[in-house]
Amino acid sequence: EAPQLSGYQIRSLILGSVNSFSTLLNKVSTSGRVNALKATQAAIAQASSSSFNPAYSPVYKSERGVASETPAEGGAGAGCGLVKALGSGASGYFTEGSGGGGSGSDLGNKALVFLMILLPIMLALGLGKKSPDEVKMIQRRQYARYNIAKDIVLKIGDQVVSTASDTLSLGGLSFTGVMQINKGEKIKVQIDGLDQEMDGEVVWCAKDQSYGVKFLNVTDQLKDHFSAWTMGLRPT
Repeated sequence: EAPQLSGYQIRSLILGSVNSFSTLLNKVSTSGRVNALKATQAAIAQASSSSFNPAYSPVYKSERGVASETPAEGGAGAGCGLVKALGSGASGYFTEGSGGGGSGSDLGNKALVFLMILLPIMLALGLGKKSPDEVKMIQRRQYARYNIAKDIVLKIGDQVVSTASDTLSLGGLSFTGVMQINKGEKIKVQIDGLDQEMDGEVVWCAKDQSYGVKFLNVTDQLKDHFSAWTMGLRPT
């Protein structure tokens, strides 16, 4: 409890701590000025307090059972974890009555448990759904591929064709154009921004007239420019 003083005690302490000054004579009723430090020290000396400490007897090394093994009020275990609790509720759905159909909360618990189990599987299947050919292509890919549209000039024998790249990597590029190119055909590729031509080989052809070209020579100039072209991009 905090120390307490009566109003009379406080008034007496204040009046007793006045320092008289001749200049204050007949100007204030006390003819002096209160000494705050002196009043505070006197109050501390007179105040008394009694401390209260509640009785406390700690018990050490008390045995504590597992929550799921400790019977709660009503005889059932307390359970451990969300799935444990939901499973207990869902199990009641199968054991109640022969007429089938448990309570609404049991049905909700059962649906939630199944959703928790199936959701990660559904996400994995949705995000990782790739054909075997795509998986093999990714595994064989030596260089990271990016969706970069660069103007390119293709020299296919005596034919010169201007188009744009769909994807680009240090190992090659893909493009779409109205032309007829056969797989395995050797071509030359001039990429906008590079002074040197790249020797390439057509490694795949699609029905939508899209083609994939593998570079037969990777120059230092291509490596330097490729780093700037792909800055901040994510590979496909």
